[in-house]
Amino acid sequence: MVGVTRTLLTTYLFQDLSPAEVDRMSAKATVMRFERNQHICRQGDAADEIWVLATGQLREYRVDVDGNEFVSELMSPGAVFGEPGPFARERDRVMNVVAVVPSEVIRIPRDDLYEFFLDHPPVLQRLLEGLASDARAALIDLPTAAYRSVFSRVLERLILLASTHGVDAGDGAVRIDLRVSQSELAAMVGCTRENVNRVLSTLADRGVVRLDRRSILVTDPRQLEFVAGSSEPVLHRRNRRVE
Repeated sequence: MVGVTRTLLTTYLFQDLSPAEVDRMSAKATVMRFERNQHICRQGDAADEIWVLATGQLREYRVDVDGNEFVSELMSPGAVFGEPGPFARERDRVMNVVAVVPSEVIRIPRDDLYEFFLDHPPVLQRLLEGLASDARAALIDLPTAAYRSVFSRVLERLILLASTHGVDAGDGAVRIDLRVSQSELAAMVGCTRENVNRVLSTLADRGVVRLDRRSILVTDPRQLEFVAGSSEPVLHRRNRRVE
């Protein structure tokens, strides 16, 4: 059984509070289980809540008019998602979220969260910081996305995944603690799986990454950033694992 308070305390939203304070929010929350390939929400759904991933892994994506899928984010436990919808004028979802593996998700109703904000301003401040962080990152990425090479786009996504979902693997290496298929990585950067395979093979030959069936090991994150040659820093994202 998911420990709701314990899980909420691992998130960027509630990390400044005590267990006793978070218990009040936990009492309003509901734990829901989703099987593999089952959707938590779809484009156009009413947005009356936010969600926290407790166990498993989720994929957030959109499908364009031609049927192409664009993956915006892969989420691991502790990720908060769905924040923009409940506070937008339209109050609806613009993204799909689906379970990659069997997953448990905590649902927090909008009205209960809003009431909690009034008594706990640090939570509201964290929400605003998180939304601003993602908005700033999108503004930097958007103007140059169409002009960057596939190689650069894949490297920059690996750097982001390592900074957001990386765990210490020893000797300076970082393991991306997600199941990331080459098809999913291709859908994140807007290219084919074959192109992603070529980039990863090149990086593996250089000793920058090591691949297995379940994860990607970045042997030297600083070398990966050097190969990417980007002058832009990796901006903070709201669901970054390590503060």
